[in-house]
Amino acid sequence: MPTPLILPSFAAGELSPALHGRVDLAKYQVGLATCLNWFIHPFGGASTRAGTEFVGEALDPAVRSRLIPFQFNTAETYVLEFGHQKMRVIREGGYVLESAIAIAGISQANPGIVTTSVPHGFGNGDHVWIDGVAGMSRVNRRRFTVAGATATTFELGDTDTTTWDAWVSGGTTARFYSLVTPYAAADLPFLKFVQSADTMTLTHPGHAPRNLTRSSHTAWTIDTIVFAPTTSAPTGLSSSNPGGAQSYVLTAVNDDTGEESLASATVGAADSVSGISFMPVAGCTYYNVYKHKNGIYGFIGRVKSGSTFTDSDIAPDTSDTPPIQRNPFAAAGDWPGCSTWHDGRQWFARTDKGPQTLWASQSANFKNMSVSEPTRDSDAITRTIASREVNEIRFLLSLNSLLVFTSGGEWKCWAGSQSDIITPANTSLKPQGYTGISHVPPIVSGNSALFVTPSGRKVRDLAYDLGADAWQGKDVGILAGHLFEGLQIEEWAYARDPDSIVWCVRSDGLLLGFTYLKEHDVYAWSRHVTDGAVEICVVVLLVGWTP
Repeated sequence: MPTPLILPSFAAGELSPALHGRVDLAKYQVGLATCLNWFIHPFGGASTRAGTEFVGEALDPAVRSRLIPFQFNTAETYVLEFGHQKMRVIREGGYVLESAIAIAGISQANPGIVTTSVPHGFGNGDHVWIDGVAGMSRVNRRRFTVAGATATTFELGDTDTTTWDAWVSGGTTARFYSLVTPYAAADLPFLKFVQSADTMTLTHPGHAPRNLTRSSHTAWTIDTIVFAPTTSAPTGLSSSNPGGAQSYVLTAVNDDTGEESLASATVGAADSVSGISFMPVAGCTYYNVYKHKNGIYGFIGRVKSGSTFTDSDIAPDTSDTPPIQRNPFAAAGDWPGCSTWHDGRQWFARTDKGPQTLWASQSANFKNMSVSEPTRDSDAITRTIASREVNEIRFLLSLNSLLVFTSGGEWKCWAGSQSDIITPANTSLKPQGYTGISHVPPIVSGNSALFVTPSGRKVRDLAYDLGADAWQGKDVGILAGHLFEGLQIEEWAYARDPDSIVWCVRSDGLLLGFTYLKEHDVYAWSRHVTDGAVEICVVVLLVGWTP
């Protein structure tokens, strides 16, 4: 008589055939031989996955797009589609369109010609959406490519409308909102991004770093970052006792950010008892005054709410000097490959000339890379990994330490104590492992990081171990190794709620699901097959939206 078998959960997901005889493993008791088009819940149950909905055609079917999430808050989320030197925006399950224009007629011709009630401003090659047409209903809710554009007409690409029902009335057309970018299709797999509020920093070693900024659904800008103080230096300096015996410079201090400007032009005086006048800077109440001594300008005083300063033979403090302008990313070869925010600074890393070097902005002044002599705690920071191999930095990740992922290892950048703040004089880089990371971005789940190894065939986690005082982890795909034999993970995205699933795109177009909940020892893989191949995936939160 058969013996009943109780399978309490499926919390181990699909197991490798090589483990089907390992009855000694605890995971064997909750594992599956096959988990196809089902996903595992963190509590151990299993459900069939949801279906998919068609959102729209890619920018160019011949070019693999790159999808990047943009989340201002839980209520304002977007998906950015990057193609060859162009970006489009997806919101709430559809592409963002420009303002709609009324249609005055559509011809029955090859190709069909649309006439608009006002000048449309479309250009050949633009993508437009048509809806609301009476009569020629086959044009509704479809994308067309503009050709033969004039002021108020355009052709519907290669669409023959000769046999379609005649246009009767109404309808609107709207252009897909798009933004020109400098990134070619070949750049997209290596384009790195990090977001803060309405601004996303984009980095690639072949391009100067840029900020992508959102103002509204249809207002986005992409601008090269200017690494310089945003606070202007005082101008119009004059001395009550002109001469060349003494020399002074002034800086302005921003009221809102505390940022100090670069030094002004010099002004000379006949002796050390002189009055200095200057033009105030908008947004600045305080001004620092520096006097020249032995080749260095040293601090002698501060002006508050005024435009004059009197030097009564004050000895300059040469341990406090004005900021020195610095832009480490000024030219090709010096452009960073990745970025993040940590400890109140924006960090950059990996240039062609410095593949193992990190740079951090001034504290709270993210575009300011200025330094001082001697160094101040708020100055910009530069550090280079000292290691046996020169492995390029690929990602920076801010957790309770700044994690530095290279092609050959994992490092911790910190101040030497978890309670201290990183400063130019107090920065340390310590190795945490020698696995390395691919160009797939690491994922944060709770207090752990997940990353794909350089081969693309292994996934590891990394978490801080208080007892060992180190970041440690393990191979979280070892029990399902058959899923990666001869194949690689090329993209992934993390759906934190409700089931904590990492969706992974395999190099053959198969979609993998990985339910990961470290605190409950849940590591469950599943496979998901469709009639097509998956090229890329992305996850954004949609609150209160239904398809």
